[in-house]
This record gives sequence, C-alpha cells and structure tokens, in this order.
Amino acid sequence: MFLRETHEEPNQCRTCKEALTVKHILVYCCNYADTRTALNIPDYLYEALGPIYKNTNKIIIFLKTKPNTPNTYCIPGYV
Repeated sequence: MFLRETHEEPNQCRTCKEALTVKHILVYCCNYADTRTALNIPDYLYEALGPIYKNTNKIIIFLKTKPNTPNTYCIPGYV
C-alpha cells in the first residue's frame, strides 16, 4: 500500500529510511510515535483502520497533526 498512484518504487521516509507507506506512517514511523501514543492508536494496521468507531476518530485526528521533530531515538531501518 504505497502513497503513490503509480507502481514505481515508493519514496523513502526521511527519518526511518523505510518505504513511505500508509502502514509505515500509521504504525512504525518514529516521527509520529508520540502522537500515536497520545491518541492510543493500536499497534496493528488492521485494528487502527478497522471498523471500531473510536479508532476511526483517532486516525482522523492523527492525520490532521504534524509530525514531531525527527526523533533522535529512531534507528533508521529498524521497524
């Protein structure tokens, strides 16, 4: 699930050096870790995007927030 319409290789996350996918942003990206924790977003993509109404609201709020400053504790390539 890449964030582009074409089937080209996806862009890379500037911090984590991983493919920039929906899953990466919602589950793994270090830049969003504090926001995910604050909103109590589930650790699994299925749960985060599943049919539970509370999680849907959390994801909408999450998508409206800006990422944190690059996390100094993030280890590129470690997800």
